[in-house]
Amino acid sequence: MTHRQEALHFSENLLSATHAYTALSNPESDFWATKCSGNGHRPALDTLAMFDLVPNKILLLAAVDHFHSHELEKLLRAMVNWSVRGMIMSMMNRGRFEDQYSQIAVAIRKGEVTTTAQVRLRVEDLIPSDTDFREQFALATIGRSDSKLARYYLSALETTRRKESQPEFVPNSNPSQVNLEHVFPQNAKEADWEDFIKKSGDKQDAASWVYRIGNMVLLQAGVNSKIGNKSFAEKVEVFKASGFELTRKISEKSEWTPDSIRLRQTVLAGLAVKTWPR
Repeated sequence: MTHRQEALHFSENLLSATHAYTALSNPESDFWATKCSGNGHRPALDTLAMFDLVPNKILLLAAVDHFHSHELEKLLRAMVNWSVRGMIMSMMNRGRFEDQYSQIAVAIRKGEVTTTAQVRLRVEDLIPSDTDFREQFALATIGRSDSKLARYYLSALETTRRKESQPEFVPNSNPSQVNLEHVFPQNAKEADWEDFIKKSGDKQDAASWVYRIGNMVLLQAGVNSKIGNKSFAEKVEVFKASGFELTRKISEKSEWTPDSIRLRQTVLAGLAVKTWPR
């Protein structure tokens, strides 16, 4: 092979890799029509694109070129579950995940790994156990900048609660259609939330509960959904009419305290293990 041919081959490979990398962030790309059969891959791709995690892209860049379509679809779904477990444990964008996924990507290119089952064996010691995942989920917080992720988690948990299929895939996370509400508000008025603040210790301690997953609910966008800083008694009336089961459940409470958040989040953690299986 001449230097000219080698340069041309390298350029073609680089162009192909660039096309694939771009497609990882664009589930609507025509690229996927050549890699997957039907539309079975789309929900998982939408979800992974929302996560936008570097280790996933490293692994998928290899898999899209070497896995058969049915195996690629299996891998995409598995990676959604592994990603959530890794994110809740604050592990996904750390060196160990990236190193392990890079090694698997090399093995895929060499033909040593050709199935999702084989990938699973190589990440066995990396993916958090049910016990670890449940315990960490019960303590997890989602910051203001990650409201889209919080809507995704709660929507997926709601789907599991309703016993519907494929709960781990991106449901409706559009803020114009589904609102994320904090039961204990981000800007709580002390007069309306005096009891919560007292049971927390002080205002600073109370603020630490705002972004706990157990303090968050979904509401359909509409006239009554923007309840912001109102008291719990006022919010309960809106929750009672909600179409979301997990939101409606809160209306059974007579008060909202740090213990209420802790207990609700423990319940959600149990659902999380089912929603994102190992």
